[in-house]
Amino acid sequence: MDWGLRSRRSTYVRLRCAAWHADPATFEKTVVPVLTKACSPCHNENLASGGMNIAQFTQAASLTKSRDGWDIIVRKIRARRDASQRYAASRADGFRPPVPAGGVR
Repeated sequence: MDWGLRSRRSTYVRLRCAAWHADPATFEKTVVPVLTKACSPCHNENLASGGMNIAQFTQAASLTKSRDGWDIIVRKIRARRDASQRYAASRADGFRPPVPAGGVR
């Protein structure tokens, strides 16, 4: 089995369990603030970058009704997290970006 697919299925199962066991108020306190702060500026009714409007994912019921959409959101968040971790590791290893031949002006 593809580990990426296995990971996505595992994430889906955890989200679905959270939806069954968590009341909507918990979802609104933990997930909705992240979506509105980090995602809504570019993924809203007016802009919808990448064809994604985050407004439909601000209800706890969307965890079960919009599985494909949540799969995309989780993949994007993980990709951004992984890129940030790789960048931080490269900086910790003493990596310095190359300086242009003429220097920085």
